[in-house]
Amino acid sequence: MDLRPLTAVEFCERVVPALAEREAENGLVIWLAQRLAAQPDPAHDALLLSVETAGVVVAASVWTPPHDVVVTRAEDALVADLGIDGRHRRQ
Repeated sequence: MDLRPLTAVEFCERVVPALAEREAENGLVIWLAQRLAAQPDPAHDALLLSVETAGVVVAASVWTPPHDVVVTRAEDALVADLGIDGRHRRQ
């Protein structure tokens, strides 16, 4: 598993096509990334992450402080590998 920090433009190129397969579910993450990528000046405090296994995007997140982080759905094993407390996950 690889956790990759990306610029908004890189995220839109690499991650958004994978997320678009479930656009209704991932719409907020897609919209945030596209909005950040369209800005003339990069948002230096934003954090966009791609989680990949064997080069395939399996999850992603966008954080634009002071707002909460937005994370896509991920397999339970992946969540455990990342050390995320599952009690706060929506089902």
